[in-house]
Amino acid sequence: MQKVPAAEIAKNFGEWHDRALNEPVFVTRYGRESVVIVSAQLYGDLVSTNDIAKRDERKRTPLFSPHQILQAYSRGHIGSDEAATRLGLGGYRDLAVALEDAGLPLPGTDENRIKREAIGAAKLLAPYLLRDNDA
Repeated sequence: MQKVPAAEIAKNFGEWHDRALNEPVFVTRYGRESVVIVSAQLYGDLVSTNDIAKRDERKRTPLFSPHQILQAYSRGHIGSDEAATRLGLGGYRDLAVALEDAGLPLPGTDENRIKREAIGAAKLLAPYLLRDNDA
């Protein structure tokens, strides 16, 4: 592992490029490590290792029942893509049908919230609305 100031890298990039093919080169700015130059091969290995770790993490995530997944989506805890994927559905349309079949509302359709928003809108619009006796 070598630490090299950014100015040195700029002056002799070809040399440091060749060294990075064999081992990581840590580039410093103001005395602090800021980036690392690595070979494309090492970078690919790191990325694929990270992807494998993510896949393994997903496998360890406990599977929920379809109803629990639908509830989590309905409450806005997970997105539509994740819910559809976990349920093996074709997309948003299938997800909406599954919500209806389960008797669950779409996310953001909480009855009380809708009523509060309607009352708030009515208060704002009241001065601009015609009354029956104004027509």
